[in-house]
Amino acid sequence: MIVAQSQNQAHPPTPAVAVAVIGGDARMTYVAERLTELACSVSLLGCGSDCLPCEEHGGSIRLCSTLPKAAEHAAVLLLPLPSTRDGQTVWCPRDASCTVTFDELAALLDRRPELLLFGGRLPAALTRQYPDRAVDYYHAEALQLRNAYITAEAALMTAMQLTDRTLRGATVAVIGYGRIGRMLSRLLLALGADVTVCARREEALLWAATEGCHPLPLENTDRPCGGLFPLCYGYSVIFNTVPAHVLTCEQLSH
Repeated sequence: MIVAQSQNQAHPPTPAVAVAVIGGDARMTYVAERLTELACSVSLLGCGSDCLPCEEHGGSIRLCSTLPKAAEHAAVLLLPLPSTRDGQTVWCPRDASCTVTFDELAALLDRRPELLLFGGRLPAALTRQYPDRAVDYYHAEALQLRNAYITAEAALMTAMQLTDRTLRGATVAVIGYGRIGRMLSRLLLALGADVTVCARREEALLWAATEGCHPLPLENTDRPCGGLFPLCYGYSVIFNTVPAHVLTCEQLSH
């Protein structure tokens, strides 16, 4: 009888986690909505005044105008991907009036040792200073692969909008063969494009050739412009996935 009574007892409700979502683009709106589905209470800062119809979420989402107000009851601070564009402030493209500096965030972490901070591509100095409390979620391989596909698809959409021909049958080059370059090459091949992949590592070039691309070595000292000069002629679209300006003014002039 005692056992039966204990089994019928209701489990106490799990206390809601309070999360402060700071900055970012429309992806952070979806994050906020998903968090409310997980019984979290959400404070929004730097996401724009009209980013969410908050009345539809039963008061579980509230808009704030300052960092102290947004973080007042929060156990977690959630920053966007990328967390910053200038290395000093949180990226807030939807609210130009909002400025949240990483110095302010660091001071907040100092005052509240229970507070956790998550962000995409956080400043290295912050993760070194708070190795157990400042987490860069962009290091997760699953997230990087999903982000690579989204980036590749967006690049294709942009190319389609800016050209007056189809990508099917077009001669296209992809510079770099990391996650984004590989995803992009596969999508281009599926569309019927003639794809050249430019990369430094021999292993990457071998993979590209195996998947049906033309390999073109970067930094080829036997050719002008480090081996990229062939891209100056005959290519409808060139995608650069390398996080650097590898195309020179001379190449672009062609």
